[in-house]
Amino acid sequence: MKEITQRESKLKLRMFHLNLYSISAIQHGIQAYHAGMEWLLKYGFDDDLRNWLENEKTVIVLNGGTSNDEGKDYYFKQEYWGTLQVHREFLMQKGIKFTEFHEPDINNTLTSIGFLLDERIWNKKDYPNLTFEDACIQLSGQQIDSENELSEKEFIRLAMIDKYGEYVVEMREWINKFDLAR
Repeated sequence: MKEITQRESKLKLRMFHLNLYSISAIQHGIQAYHAGMEWLLKYGFDDDLRNWLENEKTVIVLNGGTSNDEGKDYYFKQEYWGTLQVHREFLMQKGIKFTEFHEPDINNTLTSIGFLLDERIWNKKDYPNLTFEDACIQLSGQQIDSENELSEKEFIRLAMIDKYGEYVVEMREWINKFDLAR
């Protein structure tokens, strides 16, 4: 199954932001706005932004955890990256366009990472998760390695990958780990 990239389709997009956990509620909105505006500086008014503006305009602000750009833990003298930096690395590895904002008023700390995800990842109505029965139907007639028994959860995941592609399944698993910012 060929994966559909956001640029190849007119799938609806939502803008997600992973924000520093320790800022106030109003700052979550402000930092997300800053990272969203960085999109224009980094990518211009590209097809993805145009698609998002024309079809969705929804922004989701999530708790992205900690930030530590220096990679040092001053108390325990060991290497340590903040979770925002870890999430940024994940987005880079997946080839997902993103922007980031570093707040000058708090020592240029990374406070928000913004990125667009298509509806296959967040629209469970049109792209539902599969039940075990759905997975059996999805994978019927396919050769499955019976040497290693799969748990029901692993079997469903395999069927989801077959139906939506590995990218969609991995991104769903990843984005579902986050709570809304408060």
